[in-house]
Amino acid sequence: MINTQCAPKLDVRKIERESYHEFYLTVATEKNAPVEEMAEAFYTQIFDVLESNGIEVIQEKVFGSSSVYKTFDACRNEIYTRNGLDASLPYTFVEGRPQDGQNLVGMQVWGISSRSNSIRIRTDKDTVTPARVWEGEGYQYVYCPQVHGLDDAMPDNKLCVHGQCSKMFARASQALARYDMGFADVARTWIYSARLLDWYGELNRIRTDHFRKVGLYANEQRPNFPASTGIQGKFGEEECFFDVFGLKYDESSGICMTPINQSSRQDHAFDYGSSFSRAMLVEQEGFKTLYISGTASINHLGDSIYIGDTEMQTLDTLMNIAALIEDQGGSLDDIVSGTVYCKNHEAYEAYKRTLQLLRIPEMPLICVGADVCRHELLIEIEVVAVVQS
Repeated sequence: MINTQCAPKLDVRKIERESYHEFYLTVATEKNAPVEEMAEAFYTQIFDVLESNGIEVIQEKVFGSSSVYKTFDACRNEIYTRNGLDASLPYTFVEGRPQDGQNLVGMQVWGISSRSNSIRIRTDKDTVTPARVWEGEGYQYVYCPQVHGLDDAMPDNKLCVHGQCSKMFARASQALARYDMGFADVARTWIYSARLLDWYGELNRIRTDHFRKVGLYANEQRPNFPASTGIQGKFGEEECFFDVFGLKYDESSGICMTPINQSSRQDHAFDYGSSFSRAMLVEQEGFKTLYISGTASINHLGDSIYIGDTEMQTLDTLMNIAALIEDQGGSLDDIVSGTVYCKNHEAYEAYKRTLQLLRIPEMPLICVGADVCRHELLIEIEVVAVVQS
């Protein structure tokens, strides 16, 4: 039986397209309970929505303390099997530090309910880089979670940040090649590093070198990159790992994918050494999906602003995100999923206070603790927004 006092809160966002219905599910809690009980509570709510709507999951991401990962993973396997579902469906567990003393903070699920016989979804159970694949008329989505650079055949790599990071990007390229894709086809990456502030500059250099190696610099001095988040996070012994989401399509599909490199408030991140776009825009069947990169209080010159003031950094960050969505005809109300990364508990409390004071409507965001890419930045927010064309 689930303890109703710690029952998580579920938010469901549904987008009705012609050939499929799209669902974004966010479940989160500020209460603590044994891992087994919280996992049961999370999946009870999630599975009810999946079953009643015929949803097939593309992406599943869980935030919690890394110390409970193995226990959670065993619980998840048992719950999936008990419900007649495939427990080998790949997912991401990442330590976003709980801010209210929980073992588990929340879960994000993205999936679709097909309305067309042409849509097919499968899991490719590669032993190193499993993937969830969604195919439709003239297009293919590929989601590879938790790609890392640890290699049992290279024990020295375990202690080498540079080696793990380079291997991580190489493995992602190899996985994408299975689908005749490369990083030019990647819409979004989520990069997690256990010791982010110790070597974020090096991570940027390795990423840029890899992008140069695979041809993203071929035709432009300021190339187009995937949208991305680079944030503190871990789940095991890995120094770093990332999730990769790619899209390949024909003209006949009616899909268009466009990197957004700047807005009215921020310029190209490449100008200050970071190889990511501000957002990736995917237009399909009457809707624009914006995968907005991890965004912080950084001005158009690339400088951190409002140093030491979480309330103002929160407001500035939300305005930066709102500007990207507004350029596509939407607003913060169109956010369907997202994550807030707070440097410490004081920043977390200041973030909540800011939303309350400004009466900003509640959004489907999970709040976790994590170091942001600069020592002086106290908060970073990433979101997915869906705007009707």
